[in-house]
Amino acid sequence: MKNDSISYFFASEHGAVTVNWVVLSASVLGLGLLVTGVVIGGSAGTTGQFVGAMTSDETRFRNANFGRSPAEVVADIDLQGSSDRWAERRLDRAMNDMSENQLRNQQRTWRNRAADPDYSNPGRAADQIAVLNVAMEARGVDPHP
Repeated sequence: MKNDSISYFFASEHGAVTVNWVVLSASVLGLGLLVTGVVIGGSAGTTGQFVGAMTSDETRFRNANFGRSPAEVVADIDLQGSSDRWAERRLDRAMNDMSENQLRNQQRTWRNRAADPDYSNPGRAADQIAVLNVAMEARGVDPHP
């Protein structure tokens, strides 16, 4: 009797469809996990680059200034004693040729000159401060206290 029940169990095909579905479902699940692992691994670097780009000084500056570049912001400044060409050159120098400390020191120097009632060219001092403020904002540099 015991031998007959074992033979019947191995010869029966009543559960074969269920077993096939279990194997097929496990295969699909395994393939899905494999694809998820590959996609997550590949997107980690891209996500880091995206976050880095969105938090850059230039992106923050453009967001704060309605998408305008530093040069466009400086072009819209109402200069009191300087030409637009001078402002472009000054901005270029402040953005590319000065260290953060030099930029802070320049701004402090021109703020002091603008506050001095005996300074002979207050319009020039105001222009310097305006351009330096744009450069500092674009570069993410905080002024001296």
